[in-house]
Amino acid sequence: MDANEVRVFDLYSILAVTHGLPSTPQQYREIVGFLIGRTAPSAGMTAIAYGQQCKAWLFEQHPQLRTVPARPDFAEDDEAAMDAWAAQQAKRLGADRLPVRRIPDETAPGDPLTEFADRAPDPWKVYNVDPDAPDCDPNAGWSE
Repeated sequence: MDANEVRVFDLYSILAVTHGLPSTPQQYREIVGFLIGRTAPSAGMTAIAYGQQCKAWLFEQHPQLRTVPARPDFAEDDEAAMDAWAAQQAKRLGADRLPVRRIPDETAPGDPLTEFADRAPDPWKVYNVDPDAPDCDPNAGWSE
């Protein structure tokens, strides 16, 4: 994927990343996957692993997004209210779609699953545990 590639996303998807506007998992994964340059894992994992860096990158590209107020709490996942809030922001910003560039490869976040696997203990190493000499007191922190 070309680091200079530009794609246009609807403001709703962008606000999902920058302001936590509830969106479909596919919608969220699509924009974040584009930003990081690879298929993103599950939406929850994606938000945890890449959300802050993607948000900062979108703010860098479109500083006007910083003026968008915090999203309100939507009662009982009121989709009509979510759509209305997104439309209000589009009207305020004067655009319902924005061009977005990928995060450059040199600053793109790494893959958290690969990084975890790289730090994981050797699965072939044998650990001997002495049941008579536990590492910690099993009763620590408990009172009767």
